[in-house]
Amino acid sequence: GMTYMQQSRPGDMDHAISFFRDALAVQSNFAPAHYQYGIAQDRKGNRKEALSRYSFAILADTQYAEPNLPLARGLAAEGQMRDSHRYMARYYDLKDRPEEAVREFEQMGKPDSSQVALMAGQVLMRTRQEAKAVEITEAALKTEPNNVALLERLAVLKINRGDRRAARKLLQHWLEVNPKASAPCWLMGRCEMGDMKLTEAVSWLEKAIAIQPENPHYQGFLGAALLRMGTTESRERAAQVLAKSTSLAPDNAEYRDLYAQVLLRLGRDEEARRQYLKALDADPFRISCFNPVTQLAWRLKAPGAGDLFSQVTRSVQQRVNEENILWPYTWRNPRDAAGRLRLARFFCRAGELTRARDQLEQAVAQQPASTEAKQLLAAVERCREAL
Repeated sequence: GMTYMQQSRPGDMDHAISFFRDALAVQSNFAPAHYQYGIAQDRKGNRKEALSRYSFAILADTQYAEPNLPLARGLAAEGQMRDSHRYMARYYDLKDRPEEAVREFEQMGKPDSSQVALMAGQVLMRTRQEAKAVEITEAALKTEPNNVALLERLAVLKINRGDRRAARKLLQHWLEVNPKASAPCWLMGRCEMGDMKLTEAVSWLEKAIAIQPENPHYQGFLGAALLRMGTTESRERAAQVLAKSTSLAPDNAEYRDLYAQVLLRLGRDEEARRQYLKALDADPFRISCFNPVTQLAWRLKAPGAGDLFSQVTRSVQQRVNEENILWPYTWRNPRDAAGRLRLARFFCRAGELTRARDQLEQAVAQQPASTEAKQLLAAVERCREAL
């Protein structure tokens, strides 16, 4: 289908569409086929069908950036500006362009709109711009003081920034608005954990679990609080709670890590080793897991694995340290083409070619005379096509 798309003979577009239909008959949720089908329909002037295909592509793969751009442009042409800004913001966010994503979200409505604050705030939190996220969330909350989504977002921001007193006030208000809500109890427990008031934390977390017993996050934080208590009894109970948490959220690396820690303290070394490895399966760059899994390999008389993990630990630590320097710099200096080029080189070394391409495209746009960026972008595109 894509081969026909690149040609311009009469009937080529119809042939392309036929092949895209065949691809979707084999795999109905294949996002690239929906996307290319949409482009073909756009070229034939069938905007309505094109927009439908772009939407299907996004539903099939929420992390697929490309369909969001033509969908946003098509919606703008239809006069649906609010949705157009929303999809354009999604496109920029998925392309690691947070400044532009926030700008598009802000154009969806009034600056103090709850939806705008929540969407833009999510991007700001991810890019460590929490002060601005607090600012827009507080502004929206003044307009809608009982909006529980805003109360939760602002409470989480306050907890993350260490302002637990302000977080408690927000959570108390939330409980006044909805006394049966479980999430404010969970967040109250997080506040108490931050102040090392573990008995109070356990009490709040148990309240949350009583309301919503199958929530893995409530179980996970209760397990963390019990683990911190440090008694044999609390560790035994933590193991039970974290076993349930990991069964409810098997791909959550944090809870696997906590479960491994408590098993290790209970002397259940082989079980702990397995949980650490599962945590690394879920998050290969969870650096806190590497040293204990290395030590366990030696303790369990597997020196080959111990040597391997020692080497891997150094490599992962170097990657994590480098990424933690490059990303914040790029977020603070979004128009620095040299910074984007450094980040792109990092992604190339890490084998993340799509993310490298996204940074290089911006570097070239910001500094068109950069031969190095252009050459590297061309090389990355060749590699992506080959793969």
